[in-house]
Amino acid sequence: MNPYDVQQVAASILRALEMPDEEQALRMRRMRANVKDHNVYRWAANLLSDLNRNSPSICPTSRKLTVPPGEEPAAVRR
Repeated sequence: MNPYDVQQVAASILRALEMPDEEQALRMRRMRANVKDHNVYRWAANLLSDLNRNSPSICPTSRKLTVPPGEEPAAVRR
């Protein structure tokens, strides 16, 4: 559904209002389960995990970042 299409939004609202109670309850259960499983804590953990996996680490206990000679970042050059 396009949220900028007034007709589509109106049709969706009407559909929701006329939906049988059983279907409303089922949809609400599914939505709550989805929100419970995909919360901000999971998002943050996935983000940090992806960053850790895909970014060079600056932690001294992890593997060293090696840069070929002559290709040092501008901040390192003097």
